[in-house]
This record gives sequence, C-alpha cells and structure tokens, in this order.
Amino acid sequence: MTEFGGPSSVEAVQWKDLFGRLLAIWPYGRETVATKFGEKSAVRADIYDLDAGAPVAIDALIFPRALVMQTSGTPLGKAVVGRLGQGESRSGQAPPWKLADPTPGELQRAG
Repeated sequence: MTEFGGPSSVEAVQWKDLFGRLLAIWPYGRETVATKFGEKSAVRADIYDLDAGAPVAIDALIFPRALVMQTSGTPLGKAVVGRLGQGESRSGQAPPWKLADPTPGELQRAG
C-alpha cells in the first residue's frame, strides 16, 4: 500500500521574534528567487536559536539584504554566529536586520 502525506507548511522566518537572540546560521548557498516585488537574492540556510537551543527554520530562505550579505560568503559546512539586531534606517525604510559580532563567550557556547 502506498502512503501519502500532505504538503509541508510554508512559514516565513519572523525576524522580529528573534530580535536580540543568538543565532547560528548554516548557509547552503545563494539563490535568485522570483517574488511579488521582482527577483531577489536569498540565502538558503538552516537557522538555530542558540539561546533557546532549538531550530528556528530548516531549509529556509533568508531575504533581508544585510543578512544575505553577512551569510552568503560562508564556506559550506560552517556556521555564521551572531546576535540578531537592526542597523540604522534610511529614507523612511525599516531598519535592516543584521547580525552583531558574537563575543568570545558566545562563540564558545555556539561550539
């Protein structure tokens, strides 16, 4: 007998819920994705909340531009670790999401 399953749910990463959290991001690579706003660069990655000790998203697409730039140059198999924060807003736009450099203690904890 053949078994079937339903489709997986599609959930966007809620960055505002992760503000201030220590994250580990394992990128797989960079992609160009068609969105309702046109083609956008994204990084496909697994995201873990190290403060909670739990995965946030597996095989997720990261779209915020600063996070794409911070994670896209990482060699495969290596993680980017940092505390999620926001930069300065420009021209009335929302402030960009970005990772702050981890402290030595945070890097040790990530290991």
